[in-house]
Amino acid sequence: MKTRFHLLFLVACGQPLLSGSGASVRDVDFRNFQYPFIVNELASVPDKISWIIPTSRAQVIQMRDGRFTVPCDAGDSCPLLTLDGIDFGHLDGLPDTSALVMLTYHSGGTATWQYVYVIAQRAEKPEVVAYLRTGSRGSAGLRKLQAEHGELVLVVNDPGKRFGDCCSRGTITYRYKWMHGSFRQASEPVYMDAENTP
Repeated sequence: MKTRFHLLFLVACGQPLLSGSGASVRDVDFRNFQYPFIVNELASVPDKISWIIPTSRAQVIQMRDGRFTVPCDAGDSCPLLTLDGIDFGHLDGLPDTSALVMLTYHSGGTATWQYVYVIAQRAEKPEVVAYLRTGSRGSAGLRKLQAEHGELVLVVNDPGKRFGDCCSRGTITYRYKWMHGSFRQASEPVYMDAENTP
């Protein structure tokens, strides 16, 4: 399968997007943290990784005990965001240790997808320096997230090898590097069969 190399210029801002408290980013209560999030931004279920650039439309949501219900007219059937993963690691270009926080968006149907927030400690406050949205399940759904050798590594399901809505027989690995105030793709995506996935 032919791949294309893209540079991503993302979420660089002169001011922090969000702040909280904590002596280090490891001390932050991410279950009760504020995250940038655009409510009702999608017209359809996502099928690729999309970095989100903050705009005047960006809202801030307050997670409570790792949950946030997205306001809607359906009452109990409104979409739900849950905190489903926190990892820590070093990313070149960002100070000390960064937090990689994963929120899962539950649409109310079978579709689910993830938001990944990169949070660094700056001026003694945690700051969201970048965030992205994955695709849903078999169409670029998140399989693995980590900081490795100073780079942000995401492994997602390969939409080209999807079977059904849930699954894929292949994966795509993306590596991103923080450069000049934004994340850029560090190398060409790596396509693998699912059985060869680490």
